[in-house]
Amino acid sequence: MSREYVYEPRDLVDAGAMHYNVLARCPCGHTSVLESIDLWDWFRRRGWDVRMRAVPRRLKCTACEDAGRARQGPSIELVRKEATVMLPSADMREFRREVQRRR
Repeated sequence: MSREYVYEPRDLVDAGAMHYNVLARCPCGHTSVLESIDLWDWFRRRGWDVRMRAVPRRLKCTACEDAGRARQGPSIELVRKEATVMLPSADMREFRREVQRRR
């Protein structure tokens, strides 16, 4: 059964609840898929803004960094693909609490 939603996710919590992951694409051509729930936890622990429009400002391309190129802001989109970059796993109880709080 396909999951179709009426509205676009506003932030990483919505993206995680809707089973989306974040595809970050650098202008250099490097792409990475990040688990939205783990990314939400990463941002939450640092006190960063978890809204979708604020996410690209905190991401950086590791390929550009390794090559010594200037930092360029990636573009992001929501996809239903497996994560290619592993972040520390989020506490699912905390995530469910956050989703429940929004209902």
